[in-house]
Amino acid sequence: MLPIMAYLVSIAFKGNGFVAAFVAGLLFRSAAEHLPKDAVHLVEDTGVFLGLLVWFLFGQLINQTL
Repeated sequence: MLPIMAYLVSIAFKGNGFVAAFVAGLLFRSAAEHLPKDAVHLVEDTGVFLGLLVWFLFGQLINQTL
């Protein structure tokens, strides 16, 4: 959620949203080192699940158009 928020705030101030999202990701990485190990597993699992869901939906879309 942090990169999305950084992107939207940056766009609102006429900045570069992609750079803001990248920097937010870097800052989260350094802050995540101080979190307990179990706290980050849910975020990683959710990210992997959403990535697989996107590829599944993309495959469905491609198969319907052929």
